[in-house]
Amino acid sequence: MAFKSSGINPQKFDVSQLKFYIFLVPFAIFMALPIIFIFNHAFKPLDELYAFPPRFFVSNPTLENFQNLAQLAEQSGIPLSRYVFNSLFVTVIVVFLSLALSTLAGYALSKKQFRGKKMLLEVNNTALMFVPIA
Repeated sequence: MAFKSSGINPQKFDVSQLKFYIFLVPFAIFMALPIIFIFNHAFKPLDELYAFPPRFFVSNPTLENFQNLAQLAEQSGIPLSRYVFNSLFVTVIVVFLSLALSTLAGYALSKKQFRGKKMLLEVNNTALMFVPIA
């Protein structure tokens, strides 16, 4: 017996989806603003960084901040490539271990029956409502 779709997830674009795009695109742009802000700040010269009132976009982009970073790293005796390698190494290890642990826990919570399963699911759902930083 073949799978029969309910039509909730259409196979191609439909005009009825426009209402979702009109609602979601402004939120996507709003969520991208902090990333754009950070990249703009990387290319701002010092006089623009400390300007009042602050501006969102950079007027005179420069690579001076990156040159200063390279000089500072060179003077410290530790090459900048070492900092980049450490960051990438830690990131890859943490992502791999998080994926492995989450996969194992997700399988156990979805397929296995054991005592305390409902309580663990409730604790997990409650924890997901709060950002760790908060």
